Amino acid sequence: RNWKKLEQLRGESRQSLANDEKDLTAWGYWQISTPASAIWCLEGHDEYRQRYTAAVVVLGDIGRSPRMCYHAYSLATQLNYDVKLVGYLDSIPHPLIHSNPHIKYVPLTPPPDRITKLPEMLQLPLKFLWTFIVLSWALLFRIGWDVKLILMQNPPALPTMFVCWIVARLKSAKFVIDWHNYMWSVIKDKS
Repeated sequence: RNWKKLEQLRGESRQSLANDEKDLTAWGYWQISTPASAIWCLEGHDEYRQRYTAAVVVLGDIGRSPRMCYHAYSLATQLNYDVKLVGYLDSIPHPLIHSNPHIKYVPLTPPPDRITKLPEMLQLPLKFLWTFIVLSWALLFRIGWDVKLILMQNPPALPTMFVCWIVARLKSAKFVIDWHNYMWSVIKDKS
């Protein structure tokens, strides 16, 4: 049945094109004749396209991560994704990001100040545990289950990479790492 409908539609479109060829100034003919407008006609407007969800994870201040904000903007405007920017909201990102209706923030709660008053040997494991729990909660329950892509910034690698990988596996999402620094260079700078 579907083949018959398809052939019928093809016949109607051939007849329509034949009528348009008689008058070369016909809007429909010129609209379909250019490649960009043909793609526009085939794909339709944004409201007709299916929008997927992407999570862009910044384990730091979102406003001070222009690289990840640019990734979020590109995903939202060029690849038609609804983007969830996951990270700390210490400063407001660029107005292009802030005003885009397809980019939403998923703020993370920073570790409590009480942790910094503890001995250093306890601070790192507690911050690790805090970050693991808060990031897991955000990626599992606050971005939705329809996520198709998780893009994370590295560094910090731990626990971000592990949490993002686990969530990507659970949600059948693609997992992409933005390697703009090597972990050992960060560790070397800290020592």
